[in-house]
Amino acid sequence: MKDCSASVAPIVKADKFNLNQCPKNEFEREQMKSIPYASVVGSLMYAQVCTRPDIVFAVGMLGSYQSNPVALKTPAISLATDFVVGDDDRWKLGIKYEDWAKGKQFFVGDTLVFKYNATVHNVYKVKGDNFKSCTVPSNNSLGSFTGNDTIKLATTGNKWYICGVNGHCDGGMKLKITVLDGTAPAPAPSAASTLLATNFQIFLGMIFTITSIVIVY
Repeated sequence: MKDCSASVAPIVKADKFNLNQCPKNEFEREQMKSIPYASVVGSLMYAQVCTRPDIVFAVGMLGSYQSNPVALKTPAISLATDFVVGDDDRWKLGIKYEDWAKGKQFFVGDTLVFKYNATVHNVYKVKGDNFKSCTVPSNNSLGSFTGNDTIKLATTGNKWYICGVNGHCDGGMKLKITVLDGTAPAPAPSAASTLLATNFQIFLGMIFTITSIVIVY
């Protein structure tokens, strides 16, 4: 051992993994199924035996969570989505926005984009009762009037939006959505080469996270 060279291990004193970093619900568990956690840990174990003994302790910590992977230690493979309300039809009369929202999943972090002619339309965020009765709030701070309004979905639950111009809500300019917890999963790879590249990125990402995470007690 006297001839060994000192090396900095990719983990520091007080680094700690715990169950709070593991998936807490079915949605998070489903997301983790798309990440080859056990395969990546296995590859790191091979590296530690052959060329990287300095990562033994860190890999051992990761390996102890193979049955319930440490979700927050893997690289993010999800993305937020910008939804242009109405798509090409945008925000105007004559569109069934209930049909537009059907089949879509909205997650915290996503954004609604309302595009419209600002001389004849606007957007108000309202409560459920006002949505049903098409009642426009007296508080203009709840309205948007630029013609290119972005609304960040910051919390879960039902969200309601209407056009505040007289008669437009009754004419169909109203939108109700349900915002879910978490983020939308990234689209599945379309080719084997894309999947291989993604797995390689995950492999590199986990090595990077091992070297960069410091958790203070």
